[in-house]
Amino acid sequence: MNRKNGFTLIELLVVMAIIALLLGLLLPALAKARATARQVKDATQLGQTHKALLITARENDGEFIRPGQLNRIGGVPGVGDIDPSLDSHANVFAAMIGGNFISPQVLYSPSEANVFVTVCSNYNYETINPAVDIFWDEENVKTDLSGGAGTWCNSSYATMPLLGDRFDDEWRETMNSKYAIMGNRGPASSDDGCLDPEAYASSQTLGIHGSNKEHVYNCNWNDGHVSYERTFFPDGAAPLRCDGCADVQDSDLGTFRDNVFAGECGDEGTDIWLVMVSEVTGGTGGGGSYTHQIYYD
Repeated sequence: MNRKNGFTLIELLVVMAIIALLLGLLLPALAKARATARQVKDATQLGQTHKALLITARENDGEFIRPGQLNRIGGVPGVGDIDPSLDSHANVFAAMIGGNFISPQVLYSPSEANVFVTVCSNYNYETINPAVDIFWDEENVKTDLSGGAGTWCNSSYATMPLLGDRFDDEWRETMNSKYAIMGNRGPASSDDGCLDPEAYASSQTLGIHGSNKEHVYNCNWNDGHVSYERTFFPDGAAPLRCDGCADVQDSDLGTFRDNVFAGECGDEGTDIWLVMVSEVTGGTGGGGSYTHQIYYD
């Protein structure tokens, strides 16, 4: 008599239970590994963007690309006053893409958490024509995080505003290891640079690399190195040259630590300030005061 060997129903259920248990143990580890891989790729993209800025500096006497310097007042290439009203981050990135310094994909983080941030997939290279005062695609690259109808953002990365002493000192090839130039976005803070618990808890940026409870981020410094940070006040930053958050004051030296997501020293200050600027308004004929439209999410 022939007998067929096989699993009984009970044995099959035991095997399935073991497989389910192993999957339960492995899946969190796999998820963590994937998150780490995204964070590393994100850091690489930040580094690529900074290298692209360095290339623009070597074509511009050491200064990083500036939209208002490319498209000057008067409409004649290379002649006329600089136009600060063009110095938004949207125009910075549009000019970098148009000049083939970076691709639109490099500006989009693999860890992006905000649905309003997308890759610019329709950049119009054909529209560029300096002879008629068009130096980049002026329509399709945006850095607007307001979330309103018809708005979008084509960069995942907060960047130093082209504004004040910080711009004069650091929007150039300084190789300063203590000054952050770009990074993942962060929540808004209070005016003195202290954390704002409500803004922190509601920020979409917690989901970029963190657990939706804690903000962690990649930070790109002006010497090119990228660090992974868990605090708004990284050890690598130089002390403020103005007053800041009393919670992080060095009582021995009387100095304050720099919140990289806050402009503690004001618009014209020297402190690190990583934000998203969608547009610049004001000014007349290259003079007067200008307002930078800043967004946090």
